Amino acid sequence: PGAFAMVDGQRWMIHRTRLKGETIAPSDRARLFGADGRCYAACCDGGVLEIISAASPAGPLDLNSISTGLQRQPLVLS
Repeated sequence: PGAFAMVDGQRWMIHRTRLKGETIAPSDRARLFGADGRCYAACCDGGVLEIISAASPAGPLDLNSISTGLQRQPLVLS
């Protein structure tokens, strides 16, 4: 069990998420974006997941710091 994504060339293991009540326009690509100090995944069906806990091969990710850059430049997930 578990989810992963390639984020800017780095494999992220997603440990905990929370489904947000909001939806956005559906898209053919999932995207990672930041807002209010949090990281979110915009799913292809329009659903939005808050990423609560994730790690890279180097260890746990500081999602609060990462969200700042993602507010300016969202990333397409692969």
